[in-house]
Parts: sequence; C-alpha cells; structure tokens
Amino acid sequence: MTATVKVLPSDDAVDAVEGLEKLVRGRVPDPAHQPPGDEFFRGDFSTLWSSLVDNGWTGLAAPGQSRTGDAEGLDIVDLLAVAEMWGRYLVPLPFLPSLITSRWSDAGSSTGAGATFALWSDHYGYAISPFGGVDGVRCVAQVPGGAGDVAMEAPRLDLSAPSLPVARAVAPSSIGADVRREVAALALAEAVGAVTVTLERAIAYAGVRVQFGKPIGSQQAVKHHLANMHIANELARSTSLSMLYADGADLPGLVRNGFGYCSTVWQTSVQVHGGIGFTWEAGLHFYERHVLALRALAVAAVQTGDGSA
Repeated sequence: MTATVKVLPSDDAVDAVEGLEKLVRGRVPDPAHQPPGDEFFRGDFSTLWSSLVDNGWTGLAAPGQSRTGDAEGLDIVDLLAVAEMWGRYLVPLPFLPSLITSRWSDAGSSTGAGATFALWSDHYGYAISPFGGVDGVRCVAQVPGGAGDVAMEAPRLDLSAPSLPVARAVAPSSIGADVRREVAALALAEAVGAVTVTLERAIAYAGVRVQFGKPIGSQQAVKHHLANMHIANELARSTSLSMLYADGADLPGLVRNGFGYCSTVWQTSVQVHGGIGFTWEAGLHFYERHVLALRALAVAAVQTGDGSA
C-alpha cells in the first residue's frame, strides 16, 4: 500500500492564517504598501505579543510526538503556512521559536514569556539562539522536554537583521532530530513569506515605473525576470515541504537549494527596482537580511557538527 503524505494546509490552518494575519495587520502596516524602516523596528510590539499569548496563538501547534493530523492543533504542514504568513511582516517577536518550542515541550505556550532554543553553528563556531537574551524570552536547554535553561554570552550578535535578533549562547540546546528538521523547514517557510513580498513589490513597481514612454513591466526582459522570480518562489515553497519528508542526509542540500531560490527572488527584485532598489528607503534590504539570518539558523539546524542530535 502506498503511503499518503499531506502536502496542503488543512481548512483549520487556512482559517488560522487568516485570523492571525488579521490580528497582525491590525497593528503592523501592510508591507506591500508601506515597507518597514528603522522606525518600525524601534517600535513597541508588546501589545501584539500580549494579544498573541492571550488568544492562544503561541499554543497553536499540535504536540510534536503526534502523527500528522491525529491530535488537536495544527500539524507541521499547517505550520508551514503559518510561518510563511508571519515572514511577510518582519515582526521582531519570538512567535515561531515559541511555537516550535511549545509544540515539543511545555515551554512557550501558556505564559506571557516567549521561548526559544540554541543551535550549534559550525559557521560561527558557537551556539546561536534566535531571540535569545531578549527580555522575557526563555532559552530552553532540552527540546523535546523543556527542562533547563541556556544562558546567553552576549545579548545580541550582529547578523544584521533587526527583525530577527540572534544571541550567542553558552552552549547549544539538546535538540532532537525531528525538532531540527522542523526548525529548518519553518525557517525556510518564513523566508518564503519574506521574499514573496519582494516579488509582489517588484511586480507593482514594474507596472508603474515608466521608461521610454512605457511601463518597464511591458518589456520582455523584465517580464522574464518577474517570471523567474515567481518560479524560484514556488520552488522555495515546495522545498520547505520536501524537507518534512526527505531523508535526513538530504536536508543540508535542501536547505542550500531552498534558500538559494529565496536569494534569487530578492536579488532579482532589487534589479527590477533599478537604482532605488539598493537604497535604504526602498526597504528591500530588510527582507534580505531577515532571510540571511533565517538561513544561518536553518543551516545550524541540519548540520552534522558539534551540536547535532
């Protein structure tokens, strides 16, 4: 008998994404029309975080030990859709680390505190923790389980992503192989959400930027760029799903390919925007920096170095 695999989010997940996005958009500008700037990342997101916790969003996931779809809550395929939506807004809150930690432990779901973990990074030569050291965020020492805490050596590392602060931890968390797989897949899904915004903005810009008396989007070369961006975006999305079912040995290659597709999207968006694409005011660099930080976390999650499970 051929085993069936789930490839699409459930109806519950679609409803959850819609509700969560409505909550976020009530407090965060639509990135398609108002790109983030420095003042955005200096803002106060405590009200949004309180709403996420009070309304149970950080406990949205089904227990990690359950099979797909056999427990209350959203399974990992559903969570890919949640992560992609969240990635669109670059909100500097520990929502996804708390979500994955609460899925595999009792941390991060029932209290106002966020939860995260620490991953050993061969690239940096030490453990890195998303949102580690941020006030009110607990770095869990064991996932699954939730026992113990990991301290931070520095409050923040310069990975150049104001939307995703990363700290250096004194040691990596003990993280199971299934959790690592999900961390990497969710990181890629979040990156897909971020670069989708750059694709949408490139399409919009190509429709209004006039050169030689015509919108640049009417030029065949620009059309090819936009089409290639769309293809790369879909390939990145498919890769995040593939990571849930692939052999463990294939995960590093999938991470490399998936984030390579994401890079194609945001790099081409900069080109479509022309000279202004490189400017601070355009805001495209914030998405690039967010994706690069996510890539560092995904690579650390699937590596076979000092901190592997």
